Amino acid sequence: MNIEAVIFDMDGVIIDSEPFNLYEFYCFAQQHGVQVPMQELRKIIGTSHEVTWNYLASWLHLDKNALEMDAYYRQTYQGEPFDVTDFLQPYLKFLLKELKKQNVKLAVASSNDPDIIEHVCKENGIETYFDSIVSGRMFTNSKPDPEIYVYTLNTLGVSADHAIVIEDSKDGIEAAKQAGMKVIAIKDHRYHIDQQKADYLVEDLFEAYQLIASLM
Repeated sequence: MNIEAVIFDMDGVIIDSEPFNLYEFYCFAQQHGVQVPMQELRKIIGTSHEVTWNYLASWLHLDKNALEMDAYYRQTYQGEPFDVTDFLQPYLKFLLKELKKQNVKLAVASSNDPDIIEHVCKENGIETYFDSIVSGRMFTNSKPDPEIYVYTLNTLGVSADHAIVIEDSKDGIEAAKQAGMKVIAIKDHRYHIDQQKADYLVEDLFEAYQLIASLM
């Protein structure tokens, strides 16, 4: 396989933010007298903010749309401070450096907000590695729709058969597969995420590097 580009999801791949995010939503629900089971909470992993806020509104039985729920959360909940440098995935910088040495194009394709993606990349000193940074907020449809990955391929000028995606969520894997790409999934040992559609499963980003090197 001639790999010309590697595309990264952010939450769960670049940063291990999902445990923190789930904890914050759990606490917010508790504040409203609602206990949300883990099997419900994990439904939001890998989804867009719109889907996340819609789930949260339904759990709390609030008649609010996604934008209203987002604003309500920010106005009424003060959670723990979130230092994105504490959550950077092990071996990420090593992987980025090694891929750049091979002149591989790199991109982020995340469902998160553009300002959050930019903040994560800048604070961790990795923004200069990426040739393209794409937010799901740019599109009508979120993952598992392949739109974000098709667009990212176009920005890189690379065909699907020469690109590989690193994901962790079911919706993200499905989106990348529908866009025609091979997918490496970082194994989930916490939330029972369905990753069976991934082409490859790895324990961490060092193993991802070894796999990509063997495919090039």
